[in-house]
Amino acid sequence: MEEQRRALICIGDRPRSIRSLEFTRKVIQTYDYLPVLFHALAQGSPTQKADQLLTSANEILKFENAEFLSVAGVPRKEIERELKRREYRLVVLGTSERDPALTPSPLCQYLANRLRTSVLLIRNPPDETCQILICTAGHRESENAIDWGLHLAEKTNNKVTILHVVSSPPTMYTGLNEVEEKLTEVLARDVPLTQHLKAVASKAEEIGVDAKLELRRGLVIEEIIRSAEIEAHDLVVLGAPPHQAILKQILLGRVGPKVLASTYRSTLIVRGPMK
Repeated sequence: MEEQRRALICIGDRPRSIRSLEFTRKVIQTYDYLPVLFHALAQGSPTQKADQLLTSANEILKFENAEFLSVAGVPRKEIERELKRREYRLVVLGTSERDPALTPSPLCQYLANRLRTSVLLIRNPPDETCQILICTAGHRESENAIDWGLHLAEKTNNKVTILHVVSSPPTMYTGLNEVEEKLTEVLARDVPLTQHLKAVASKAEEIGVDAKLELRRGLVIEEIIRSAEIEAHDLVVLGAPPHQAILKQILLGRVGPKVLASTYRSTLIVRGPMK
């Protein structure tokens, strides 16, 4: 019998955010993952404290099949140790109350940027529908991000924006002389970028998702943040390169950390297949 796919939901010491936990429940149910509620206790703390934290969190989450897991130690090290011990598809961070104007905690930023597992960092979660911005770099690693984003859109509001930012016209855009022209004119060309965007639009149409294509030119980080803020997107989805190639790839190696620190939106960093 195939083992059910897990999601590690990290619960800290700070008061839980109801909206963040409700958004977490929606995401976990959408992907049909087995929720594992995790808390790292400080050395010497009573285990009853962890039990109370996880129980109170699940009173909001309302998972009937949740597994509770508490360990004593440094949170970063214990989370990394658990991810080595068992396979997880997703790690959820940012379930505690935090001033929306503040950047994510150093721990959250470290984990989001360094783990080999897909990470959802929650910030300012929506009450109801979720406006999703999927960033595609046009390479293989983007395919997983597209699948994650489209699946979530299919189960929520059936609308999504697909964004590609052209920072400079490299060789893959041969034949695309005017990258600043209208999207309709770009899509009329037969180059790898347009083939990729058309394939994404077709995939969205097949599952009934209304996908808006958006093409921008400029600094990748700035344009992603600008698009997320102008359209008031709730979730930014980024595809990450394989861990061993992280310093060679631009999308997460340079863009991801700065997007996390600069945007006030939730961010999903995809590092593998959804299933």
